[in-house]
Amino acid sequence: MYRLRDADRYMSEVVSLSVTQQIKLAPFYNRHLSRRDEPRVRGGALDWANMKVETLSSNPLVLVVDDVFRPETLEGLLRFTRGTSMWTHVKHNGYLCAYPSGGFATPLLGQLAEELPLIAPDLSCGYQLVTSWGYLYDDVRSLGIGIHADIARVNINCWITPDESNLDPQGGGMVIVPARPPADWHESFLEYNSPNTKDPNFWVSFL
Repeated sequence: MYRLRDADRYMSEVVSLSVTQQIKLAPFYNRHLSRRDEPRVRGGALDWANMKVETLSSNPLVLVVDDVFRPETLEGLLRFTRGTSMWTHVKHNGYLCAYPSGGFATPLLGQLAEELPLIAPDLSCGYQLVTSWGYLYDDVRSLGIGIHADIARVNINCWITPDESNLDPQGGGMVIVPARPPADWHESFLEYNSPNTKDPNFWVSFL
């Protein structure tokens, strides 16, 4: 049995498991061992009285909204994400991902899908939610997500990290590149996320 500090040495590298270890882990690996569903918040999930909306870019339209959730909404989201064993997809940069098919679904998330578009009806334009996912980061070993584009007319990112855990209070750690793709691109997901687009300098000419 390893001490906790010894385990740190192995967290940043791939560890090969023996057949015996795999057999022991099989009943638990990627299983839903814990589930914490959260109900809808009565009276609405958003804090309309205190939210602050800032236009970061007008073309393309980018909005930054602070204090968007009511306290009970945020508490419910934290209980759900911390209490459900759904973080089974390991990404290349060391962070974890959860999808609806793997457990990232609860009545509270359904409520947010209904209410969040109401913040900017002209932006949402009646579009329906196609999919959602959640990311879980390690603040030491994870490099986070690099520059990328998602396939969406409207993309909503919600950060629920507690303020005391935020290492970048002025921005939260997310960098938004307010650039439209070149006109001769064909809206291909692979084209938007080719190796050269991951270089911040690549987008300068399109700003």
